[in-house]
Amino acid sequence: MKISNCIFRVITAASVLVSLTACSNSTGSSSSEEQLEGSISSESSEENLDSGSEPAFDEEEFASDYEYEIDQDLGGIVITKYIGDITVLTVPSEIGGNKVVKIGDQAFQKCRDLTSITISDGVTVIGSKAFADCTKLNSISLPDSITQMGEDAFSRCTGLTSIDIPSGITKIEQQIFYNCSGLTNVTIPDSVTEIASRAFTGCTGLTSITIPDSVTVLKAYAFAGCTGLTDITIPGSVTSIEQRVFNSCSGITSITIEDGVKEIGDNAFAGLTKFKSILIPDSVTTIGDYAFSGCTGLSNITMSRGVTDMGENVFYNCPGLTNITIPNDATEIASNAYAGITSITSITIPDSVKIIGDNAFNGCTGLTSVTIPDSVSIIGDGAFQGCIGLKRISIPYSVSEIGAGAFQGCTGLTRVTIPGSVTVLEDNAFKGCYGIESVVIEDGVQKIGNNVFADCENFDTSFFTLPSSVTELGYDVFYRVRFITFNGVTYDCSRDEYEKLVDAVKQNASVPPANDFYYEKQNFALGGIIITGYKGNNSIVNIPKEIDGKPVKVIGRLAFDDNDRITTVRIPDGVTTIEMGAFRGCDNLKSVSLPDSLTEIGGSAFSGCEKLRDITIPNSVRTIKLGAFYFCEGLQRLAIPDSVSIIGDEAFFACTGLTSITIPDSVKIIGYRAFDACKATISYKGMTYTPNDHGDYEGLSNDGYHVY
Repeated sequence: MKISNCIFRVITAASVLVSLTACSNSTGSSSSEEQLEGSISSESSEENLDSGSEPAFDEEEFASDYEYEIDQDLGGIVITKYIGDITVLTVPSEIGGNKVVKIGDQAFQKCRDLTSITISDGVTVIGSKAFADCTKLNSISLPDSITQMGEDAFSRCTGLTSIDIPSGITKIEQQIFYNCSGLTNVTIPDSVTEIASRAFTGCTGLTSITIPDSVTVLKAYAFAGCTGLTDITIPGSVTSIEQRVFNSCSGITSITIEDGVKEIGDNAFAGLTKFKSILIPDSVTTIGDYAFSGCTGLSNITMSRGVTDMGENVFYNCPGLTNITIPNDATEIASNAYAGITSITSITIPDSVKIIGDNAFNGCTGLTSVTIPDSVSIIGDGAFQGCIGLKRISIPYSVSEIGAGAFQGCTGLTRVTIPGSVTVLEDNAFKGCYGIESVVIEDGVQKIGNNVFADCENFDTSFFTLPSSVTELGYDVFYRVRFITFNGVTYDCSRDEYEKLVDAVKQNASVPPANDFYYEKQNFALGGIIITGYKGNNSIVNIPKEIDGKPVKVIGRLAFDDNDRITTVRIPDGVTTIEMGAFRGCDNLKSVSLPDSLTEIGGSAFSGCEKLRDITIPNSVRTIKLGAFYFCEGLQRLAIPDSVSIIGDEAFFACTGLTSITIPDSVKIIGYRAFDACKATISYKGMTYTPNDHGDYEGLSNDGYHVY
């Protein structure tokens, strides 16, 4: 509750009180003509407050300089406006016998002649914009009684050089020192837990800052544009460095991020041109878009092993970066993540990565070598575009899609093999790679877009054979290839026969795939088809979504048993069950795509598939049965989703290629010897299991359960 100050005039005549006249209730001091000529005793003042009537104060010294009011909630005076002309000022501790407890919002704003101010002990609050735009203010003394300072409290106080923040402050509010360009020294006490957005933005004179380990959050733009800062340490207490916190702090030469920090926000360190190296601690899991973009002096970065979410353009325009370590747990290299890094010569992509995002390494002209692991399924648009130093590339059988312009302009490449696992080869994928002399497109490739090998001048051959798997063909695919053979027919592309070739490819797409399969036509319980066998000769097997107008529901018992020809199997959405031994003993099977519709993987379904490297079990599978992946010794990566509740006996027995396995808490039953002889470290329900001398995991399986 607030009560405006009122000045009472006491008029005496013949020692008799004639009248008592109250001034208006508007906020503000009395005029000089209305100065208090008498006083009301403290006793009567207390009576007036208790009774709810308006107070009277002795204002002989201060009434002409301040407008103020009573805040009964705070228990004292709130100075609402300073109207004096003193340049060196001490804010009083009392007015009229009542304590001053707050400097109100905008109370001293634009007092441009004020050079020094001392705030008396007892003041607890400084309001928003209280001293904003006091451009000549160079000294301020704050008492320890202050517990709160509002937004913009000292913003644009360009003459202020130093300030000690009181120990009672827990939050440095947003824009509190915004554009205080003369500020060179700030002491932040251990009581502070949050530095709000733009708190020190534009403090160009600030040369150092110590962030205490009480701080847990650095809000957006907190120190943006502090060009005088030279080194910064982010304590481990800070869990989140929000967007643009140190954006354009061009003077910073050293950055230390302590273990404990979890998130680095968008543009957090963008535009820092002078620092050369940084260690991202293992606690960091997220790095936002453009986090280090424009850090032109950055040459070395060690990435956290815990980073699972890295945004786009993280190192965009960091041309001096020569060493990059991508964390082993990363599943995706984000779009533009390393684009334009011209000094990097080689990169190792860990085998946890599934997607190389659009333009991930675009313009990395110094890159000569890159290893794409078997875990990668998608190479995005422009992923390696303009990498003119890249001399060779090996595309693994795990890759299903090569995006538009993925290797466009990689003039150093001489040979390219497109594995049969690739279903889509988008427009311009290798356009302008004029160093290419040899191209192999394996059976299994389905779509070849426009200009894929256009302007590859050194690929000078008269004849080329398209695999029979191609169902879509773009225009101007090759530069100097005249004759193209497809399905035994040769087309002269110089005689307007290219259109005939395109038509033939389209017709190829309409050939029913059911010709290669044995199946049960009627299954009333399932309402669909069961694939019971395979009679085709292709190494790449695309199981049809429908046969005879009915959906394929099940890959039946022993359907592909001991087939040593197939290397890749694509199972369509709609299939719910892979039955016992469906792919057992497929010695050359390297890649299997499992649909999200799948709920059950039957016993021995993939047992003995020794070359199978990577398996992603969809988040729909509830049961993995007996020996499902028994002796898949080539398996290097395994992801078990939260949907799984039962893992059968010997399900992953002797999968010796695995180094680590995480079993989700959703799994309730682990069968006999489910993971024995794997040699991997297993994490399950907060426990870590390693094999004993016999290769067994003691205490892991549920004793007494046998799940077949």
